[in-house]
Amino acid sequence: MSRIEMLLKEPTKMFLEKLSKITSLKELKIEEINEFAKNLAEKIGKDITTTQLRKVYGEIKRLQRETFDKKELHMLGPRLAYAFAREEQPVDIYAIFEKCYPKIGEKKDLDTFAYILEALVAYHRYEKELKEKIKRRIEKKEEY
Repeated sequence: MSRIEMLLKEPTKMFLEKLSKITSLKELKIEEINEFAKNLAEKIGKDITTTQLRKVYGEIKRLQRETFDKKELHMLGPRLAYAFAREEQPVDIYAIFEKCYPKIGEKKDLDTFAYILEALVAYHRYEKELKEKIKRRIEKKEEY
């Protein structure tokens, strides 16, 4: 087990195992991506802000709009490693990129990777709002 694997959340470990069995991201089923994103969002809620997640997602969306260039995508790896080192992002995001990157051979794979991040951003936001609503409800009950 690598040093990075020791830091990963369980949903990420399971998703990376799934990724190791495929050759292209387009082989992933939407249901698998959604389940992973929901489970990971529950675990990394406090470790990363929605803004930080959206920054990575925004980079991928920018690459989607341009002509597919694997060199541009490759440059995202060092940026994510740097963000992880500065503790701006959990290692899970970096590990997902590192495992997905070799499986992005065409635009359709990039679209799938964008969807993985989109689902993660959406579920992360959902978890954050859900926790806030629960907190407000508890505080309201304590007032009575």
